Amino acid sequence: MVKVSRFPLAGLFSDLNDCFWLAFAKWLLQGKVSPDQIRCEAKKQMREFYNLTKKQYDTFINDYKGFDVVDELNKFVIKKLINVNIFYYDNDDKFYYLGERKQYNKIKNINIEDNSELQQDDQHSCSVNQLDEPIVENLLTFNILLVSDTNDNKAIYHVFYVTNTDGLTRQKYCPHCYQQSFDPKDDHFQRDYQQHISQCKINGGQIIKKVKLDEQPFQYVPHIQRNETYAYLLANNATQQFKPTQYYITYDFETVERK
Repeated sequence: MVKVSRFPLAGLFSDLNDCFWLAFAKWLLQGKVSPDQIRCEAKKQMREFYNLTKKQYDTFINDYKGFDVVDELNKFVIKKLINVNIFYYDNDDKFYYLGERKQYNKIKNINIEDNSELQQDDQHSCSVNQLDEPIVENLLTFNILLVSDTNDNKAIYHVFYVTNTDGLTRQKYCPHCYQQSFDPKDDHFQRDYQQHISQCKINGGQIIKKVKLDEQPFQYVPHIQRNETYAYLLANNATQQFKPTQYYITYDFETVERK
């Protein structure tokens, strides 16, 4: 892990490819702790996760290639009983954003040995309690920043613990769904933010989409109403991809000769 000075991030020097575990240890310990305490906690968490003895760890860490976010993150979330938010940096537009979420309640039935969903036969063999587990509430969330890099022409990444997501992204995220963010500098920030989080809390952090129909029915005729989407598809000879909006009536007008 490289050292960082940006306030919302925490990092330590390390040549052992254990930046993920250092970030996790810092998050667990919180408050003011020494680098040695963080390294000691990181070692403890690695041994527990990989089921290593002290002697095995000494050999393991020298050849350690780093935490594999793709193959090991599901197992990590399930074993630690937490949620993980992964932030990225957009090099083109120069901003940080929330790119991926790993939620325990959504992946708890994944087979952590091969990252696959439980098959139907496997599900029948499991106990009812395992399959019908209630949703675990008030889970802690571990926020990390994933930064890609290259070393000897090999793609690598660094992991930092994000101590303040609002300070990193300059956006205020909803604490319930983490899918909606608001600009604190916006004139209507307080109104929009409070309105959203109040409803989102009632919905349990789930995005619920509702169709709001007009009081008076209107024909849905994109050919006549100059629908921009239909015009684009028509220009590219792809009108077959146009799908009418649900809950609206689509009319098909034809001109016939009057006798």
